[in-house]
Parts: sequence; C-alpha cells; structure tokens
Amino acid sequence: PNYMSEYGMIKKCGFSSNGDYWKYCNDELSQKYGMDRELSFLYSMVARSKQMGWDLTRKSLNAIGKKIEYFPGVLDWFERINKYGLSKGVVVEHYIISSGIYEIIEGSKIFNCFRKVFASSYAYDERGVAMWPAFSINYTSKTQYIFRIKKNLIDDITDDSKINVKYPFQTVVPYSNMIYMGDGLTDIPCMKIVKDKGGNSFCLYTLSDPASEIKAKEILHDGRVNYIVDADYREGMAIDTKIKNIIDNLTE
Repeated sequence: PNYMSEYGMIKKCGFSSNGDYWKYCNDELSQKYGMDRELSFLYSMVARSKQMGWDLTRKSLNAIGKKIEYFPGVLDWFERINKYGLSKGVVVEHYIISSGIYEIIEGSKIFNCFRKVFASSYAYDERGVAMWPAFSINYTSKTQYIFRIKKNLIDDITDDSKINVKYPFQTVVPYSNMIYMGDGLTDIPCMKIVKDKGGNSFCLYTLSDPASEIKAKEILHDGRVNYIVDADYREGMAIDTKIKNIIDNLTE
C-alpha cells in the first residue's frame, strides 16, 4: 500500500514525514542537480545514512523489507494462482520489475515467490556499506526486462549485448502469455507494450484512495491498459477472477 522505503527507512534518514523526504529527493536532489528521480531516491539513502552516522548495508535494507505490509490476499496469491494454472495445464511464473530497491524486496515475505526480481540495487564496499547504485530502473528502462523475460535472458542482467539482437530461437514467453500488473506512472510503458503486443495489462488502484482510481481510469481511457481493478488479491475478487479467466483462455 505504500512505497517500500516508507516502512522505517525515511525516519532512519532523519525525516519526520514522508512528504519531507520526497520533497528532499525531488527538490534538493532531482531539481537542483538535474538528477533522474530514481537516482535521487537511491543517492538520498547513501547521503543521509552518512549524515546520520549509520551504515547503509544489505542487512539494514533487508530489515526494512521484513516490515512491508501487503494488500489483502497477497500472501496466499502466488500459491493459489500457481495451483489454478497447473489445474488448467498452464505453468505460471511470477516476476518483479521495480524501481524500488532489490535488497528491500529481498527481505520481504514474498521474495521467494518470484522466478526473478529485477529492481534497483546498490554496489557495496569491502565493509558491506552501500557506495552507489549498481542498477537504477526507471519507467523506460523497465521495458528491457519485458524483453529479457520474453527471450529468457534473465540470468545475467549485466549483459546487455543480446537484448536487441534477433535470435533464431523460439520465444520462451510470448507476449500473448504475459500479464503485467502495475499501479503507477513508472509502469505505463510496460503496460502499453504488453497490451499492444497481445498480452494483458492491469492498472491497480485502491478504493481508500480516490485519486488512484481517477488516475487508473485516465490510463484506461488513454488505451494503455486492458483492465483497471482494486488492489484486493483475495479469492473471488476482481483480480483473482480476471487472472483465472485469462488462464482459462490460454488453454482453449
């Protein structure tokens, strides 16, 4: 329901409110230095941890991941959908493509539910302290991971030589079998690619946040997604029902 850094990291960086922190990232870093927003977010933690006198490590980021809360039904979603797919002769695989931090996701309860997690991450010094981003994933760079999944080029993400090369092998995951689920502006390029290539894309909103529903309706109206749904993953709810219908159609 919230940005992953809002589960304790913002206070640890010395900000009393989420708003103050994001203002710092946007105004004092992105605007002042002409810095990419994702880079300003990643840099802010390195800079503020040094100012506050604590070490930003994989362990400290993993600890934030353990605090993440989830929308209803998320924790049993993966096993439930996997079993439904197998009952229909479909193998379901789950991936994350995130502008958030890999090491925070790594500490979450659902990390092991994914075949692969693509997310921004840090490079660490000999003491295990974060020095600088190893990977920064923004709204356009997210799309390369759709292509990686399609071609099964997911093991070595440092190798970018094969992504745009035409290969005479069979596509492992065709676009028509892809389902992309996102909730924000950084997801729009991936949503549109998957939709336009014959797959299905979802924009999620929350009923408790009317603004998110308005934004989702605008994205649907612009033809960038197939569906908009409330972020409730429980059995019988809209996401559950629509995903199962898509799986059914794959087997026909």
